[in-house]
Amino acid sequence: MTVPCLPGLFFEPPAPNPSPIQRELRRRGKNEQRVLDRLRQGPATTLELVAVGGIRATGRVSDLRKAGFTINAEHVKDGLWRYRLVREP
Repeated sequence: MTVPCLPGLFFEPPAPNPSPIQRELRRRGKNEQRVLDRLRQGPATTLELVAVGGIRATGRVSDLRKAGFTINAEHVKDGLWRYRLVREP
C-alpha cells in the first residue's frame, strides 16, 4: 500500500513487524549478499568469492556464519579454500 507524502509523491511504508530473516537481509551489506548469492549457486573457491565480494570475502563468510548460515570450508592447496553453503537459517 502506498501512502501520499507530498502532492504527487508516494512512499511504501515499512512492514509493521518484519520477520527476523527480513531484518537480517536489510542489515546485511552488499558484499555479504553477493557472497551469499554466489554460494547459493554452488561451491566457490576463495578467488571466486573475492571476485564477487571484494578482498574481505572470507570476512563476509564469517559474518554469514554468525547470522546462522552453515558454510563448510575445504582446503584445496596453499592459501586456496573451497566454500560450500550447507544450510540457511
